[in-house]
Amino acid sequence: MFCTQCGHKLNDTAFFCPQCGVRVGSNRRSSEASSPPVRVILSQPQEVRPPAPTHSKKRSLPKLVPLFSFIGFLAGLPASYFFQDPFIREKLSLVDYIKLLPDIISDKSTGTNFTTPIIASCLIGAILFGVVGYFIALSKKSS
Repeated sequence: MFCTQCGHKLNDTAFFCPQCGVRVGSNRRSSEASSPPVRVILSQPQEVRPPAPTHSKKRSLPKLVPLFSFIGFLAGLPASYFFQDPFIREKLSLVDYIKLLPDIISDKSTGTNFTTPIIASCLIGAILFGVVGYFIALSKKSS
């Protein structure tokens, strides 16, 4: 037996043509013989999507770096005590220095610049702690 649609050779027990999917078979009723051929879709074509774009090779800043930088900045405030003039270190203890830090920063009457050691130690602390945070984040990514 052959398919009436495409001419493919069929088994005698076949109900559908494996080549084109048209319904065939000798045991069809006479009413089915007059009906149009039915195509069976064996598989749906799937839409091929390109892979999702990956992030560029630009590395993002690990999340620990800003946190560690902030902690380093705060640690620089009391550390600035050790970079101040001996005048301040003789008059104030470290605890008193921290308590009076806002007044020391805002005081312009003395003519001496006490803010430079504060700014420098805060920046150095932020940079050093930021580098430490960066390497800690890298070590966590690699493991």
